[in-house]
Amino acid sequence: RLPDEAHSRIPRRLAGFGRGGVVEARAPFRDEGVEPPAPLTPVGVAALGGGGGGPRRDLARLRAEVRRYKDHPALLMWGIGNEVEAELTDTSRVWPAIEQAARMVKSADPDHPTMAVLQETGDDKARKIGALAPDIDVLGVNSYGDALASLRTRVRQQRWTGPLVVTEFGPLGAWQAGRTPWGASIEPTSSAKAALMRRYLALTAEPGFAGQIVFY
Repeated sequence: RLPDEAHSRIPRRLAGFGRGGVVEARAPFRDEGVEPPAPLTPVGVAALGGGGGGPRRDLARLRAEVRRYKDHPALLMWGIGNEVEAELTDTSRVWPAIEQAARMVKSADPDHPTMAVLQETGDDKARKIGALAPDIDVLGVNSYGDALASLRTRVRQQRWTGPLVVTEFGPLGAWQAGRTPWGASIEPTSSAKAALMRRYLALTAEPGFAGQIVFY
C-alpha cells in the first residue's frame, strides 16, 4: 500500500519512467482517508481481499468498496485476492471463493475486468482458475527469477487462454538466494540485480504478456 504522500508523488515519478500503473491494496476494513491516484497518474489495479469477518460479511464489504471506486478514472481492473492459494494443502475451497467474489464484483461493476493473482502456476492452478472461476477475466502470476522464462508456456499448457499479467517479479526472491553457513540470505550486488532486471524486463515485454508489475 502506498503511503499517503506517495499518492501524489510516486505515481507521477513512475509515469516519468514510462510505467503505466500501480497496484493499490485497499479494503474497507483498513484505515480510510486516502483516495486512489488522481486522474493525472497512471491507472492502477485495486487489490481486494477478505477481512476475516466471514464470507458474507467480507463480500458485503468488498461490494461497498467496488461501488465506491468503480467510477474512478484511475481504475484499470479489480484484483481478486493475492496468492490466496499459497501454502494450502487443500485448495478446493479457494477457487469457488474466487469465483463468488469475481461474480459479485462484476455485478457491481460490469465495466472493469477482474483478475486473480496466483503464487506461480503450480501443476494446475491456471487450469483451475479457468475451469472453476469463469468470471475471472485476467490471470496474474507472481513469478521470480528464471521461472519467468517459461511462464507463458506453463500457463498455456494449463489451458488458460485469456490475458496474462506478471503481477510480481524482480531480480531474485529472498527464498531463491544463496545462504551463508549461518543461514542468512546472500543479497546480490546492485550490478547483478540490474543485469537480472534488464533480462526479466525484456522477457515480460515479449508477446504473450498483457503487462508486468515490478515488485521485489
